[in-house]
Amino acid sequence: MNTKTTKSSSKKIAKSSRDIPDTILDTEAPDTKAKEPPPEQPSQAVQPDEVQAESQLSAIRDLLYGAQVRQINLDIDTLAEKMNDRMQQLSDKLEQSIQELNSTFSAKLDDLGKHLESLNKQRCQREDDLSADIDDLRNKLNEAHQESEQADRALHDELQAEADRLTREMARQHSQAMAELKKSSQELSSNKADRKTLANLLASMADNLTTDKVG
Repeated sequence: MNTKTTKSSSKKIAKSSRDIPDTILDTEAPDTKAKEPPPEQPSQAVQPDEVQAESQLSAIRDLLYGAQVRQINLDIDTLAEKMNDRMQQLSDKLEQSIQELNSTFSAKLDDLGKHLESLNKQRCQREDDLSADIDDLRNKLNEAHQESEQADRALHDELQAEADRLTREMARQHSQAMAELKKSSQELSSNKADRKTLANLLASMADNLTTDKVG
């Protein structure tokens, strides 16, 4: 608020309030302001009796109302001064309140900005941590997948090797059994063994084959 403008306006109000309507007093007190002669009438001459009567009337008015008018003017001046002081106080108080509000508002804005910046940093940090955790989990999954593939290949190779070994062993045992059977057949043919001997021999060979498979 412009305090100079307020003071100027208050002074104008106080000055205008000092003017007393003509119905109360047409002239000022003799001791405060000199009387001005009435304007001359171009068409009529001013009579001395009229001038004297007007002067006496003014004196009577001053005796009757002069003190009251001066007191009213003094009260108006005092009231105007008080109003000016009060308006100045209100203006100063309003200006101080505005400055305090501006300071408080600026401080609140600064605090809010710092809080938002802190939240943004925390959010960025959480995103970085989450991204790091995701990358770590992805790496662990890749490692586990590679280890699983290696284990599968190793197990497959082991099973394949065992199957090959069993196949070779069965082929060897089959060849051996066939050789023994052929040998026994030749011996039986040469010695002309009876059926009982042949049955015992076949039973013995069957037992041997069963034992080899179980082992």
